[in-house]
Amino acid sequence: MSAQKQSVTLHVYDVPDANQYIKIMSPDLGVFHTGVEVYGKEYSFGGHPHDFSGIFVTTPKDIRSLSVSDTFKYK
Repeated sequence: MSAQKQSVTLHVYDVPDANQYIKIMSPDLGVFHTGVEVYGKEYSFGGHPHDFSGIFVTTPKDIRSLSVSDTFKYK
């Protein structure tokens, strides 16, 4: 059996509402949300407006599925 290579991408989202205060204390710190894209889907844990917890699946870089407002900014 031949193994096919598949790329894996880490997506990082800035949380500017929290970071505006944290960066005052230290420019090296911050709050971020991450997701891992594989096979055309992004898998994340927490940080979404749904009424369940755990791992969820979204379209890669779809900020609207992650928050009810402009809470996250894709880095």
